[in-house]
Amino acid sequence: NTFTTCAYIHNLYNARFDKIFVNTSTTKGENRNMKLHEAVGKRIMEFCRERNITPNKLCTMSGVIQSTVNSIFSGRNKNPKLATIQYLCSGLGITFAEFFDSPIFNDLED
Repeated sequence: NTFTTCAYIHNLYNARFDKIFVNTSTTKGENRNMKLHEAVGKRIMEFCRERNITPNKLCTMSGVIQSTVNSIFSGRNKNPKLATIQYLCSGLGITFAEFFDSPIFNDLED
């Protein structure tokens, strides 16, 4: 049901942000370069956190289905489409340029 899905994504949002996207260091404590899909997920999370927006609310605001947002946040989607990122940016009230204007996109891993 919708409530269960929303609760799952909300929990995933909180747990995954701290475990996946914030921890970008290796086991030796060295910084590592993120892959593009990780940087995209982290950047979306940054905007959500700044605006106190849940993943469910972002889905509503952007028109992107929950499973797509969930797969970006969890890292399962290794190649988010530019159109999807554009819809998310529109929902967040930002431009493509604002989204990609971050040091997080510097020195990405190939």
